[in-house]
Amino acid sequence: MISGKKFKRLDTVRGLVHEMLSAREISSKKREAWVHLFEVSYFASFLAMRRGQDSEITAITGFLHGFYFYKTGIKDFPGPNSANTVRPILRSTQLFNDEELSVILDRSFIKKINIDFMTHTMKLLKMLF
Repeated sequence: MISGKKFKRLDTVRGLVHEMLSAREISSKKREAWVHLFEVSYFASFLAMRRGQDSEITAITGFLHGFYFYKTGIKDFPGPNSANTVRPILRSTQLFNDEELSVILDRSFIKKINIDFMTHTMKLLKMLF
């Protein structure tokens, strides 16, 4: 169960992503982006719970993994660019300690391949069920 503080953090990140998408994307693309980010976040959180890891931080990372691409439309270096783009935003919220920020940014930067794998796995699961 996610505590009140943790819910606030995840909700804050969702709000930041929604705000960014609202400013950038046209309506149909916005919904497609939102669904993609929500699915990645949910599935990443599910896997983290199954593995005994922090599902909240993982869910937040899922929401942020494509932040730069959805903000700019630039596909080059999505992991590093997303990490660099969200770092000041996350710090300004003052909701995360240094270790949590490091984990979120590291996963956004390095674990891009795993996020893509999870996205494709979600699509396969949808086709099966």
